[in-house]
Amino acid sequence: AKPEDQAAVDEAQRRRSLRDAALINAAYDLAMRSAELVAIRWDRIFRDPDGSGAYRVGKSKTDQLGQGQLRYLRPETMADLEAWQAVAGPSPFAFHRVLEHKADHQPTQPSHEAAENADTAEHLIWPTLTTREIGVIYKRAARLIGIESPTFSGHSTRVGATQDLIESGGTTEEAQQMGGWRDGRMVARYAERPLAKRAGQGRFGKLAKHRNS
Repeated sequence: AKPEDQAAVDEAQRRRSLRDAALINAAYDLAMRSAELVAIRWDRIFRDPDGSGAYRVGKSKTDQLGQGQLRYLRPETMADLEAWQAVAGPSPFAFHRVLEHKADHQPTQPSHEAAENADTAEHLIWPTLTTREIGVIYKRAARLIGIESPTFSGHSTRVGATQDLIESGGTTEEAQQMGGWRDGRMVARYAERPLAKRAGQGRFGKLAKHRNS
């Protein structure tokens, strides 16, 4: 950055780091699709007395009636979300771009035709991150901790959360509830390796017990 721009760049990077920490932790806790993640709203986040929280997921592929589903947020994630919210500005959506020289949290003015469409007007007034940008954020975070992988995408935290749950002894049903799946097919796909390991260990454990009996 030019010397005269350094202060603005540093401040933007500070805010961007707060946003990314909140985004990555929320994505992992909620096991969300990237399209759901960019649509997270502040008014759907609820804080509990112990510091943890919950997010009410709205209409999705598995909730066409829009009844919603509460998903848990760890205290650490709530702390990151609150730190980001303190500097994020008035947008009703949690995750938007951070710019150096333009007020990224101020409303934009959509065209008259677009403003008449209630379903899209709010998103036009308050632009959010795109699903592509989610994958970029994940890759940037991975590089910061020394991981270089071209396979990171907007679904990486969803996959990782599923694998971690299964590897820690969670059931397919628990993973379904966490990820909002109607059946276990995606769980089996995302957690193929830990499920295969669990099945193999169970099988050979039984065989060893049988041989020793």
